[in-house]
Amino acid sequence: MKPHLIALDLDGTTLNPEGALSDQTVSTLQQLQKMGHKVVIATGRPDSISSQFYDQLQLTTPLINLMVP
Repeated sequence: MKPHLIALDLDGTTLNPEGALSDQTVSTLQQLQKMGHKVVIATGRPDSISSQFYDQLQLTTPLINLMVP
């Protein structure tokens, strides 16, 4: 299978109504990484908030987020 880049927003798409990653979402995204796909978070949140999800997903790809001066 050809690897794909999977870019995820957090709010309203990847996070559940409680603002967390579900176990199923974490499992699915980790499986996609094991298959060779690249998962990237692209969000308007600052890294101080989005980095917890990056760490939870055990990502090694770039984190795209709001840059606060």
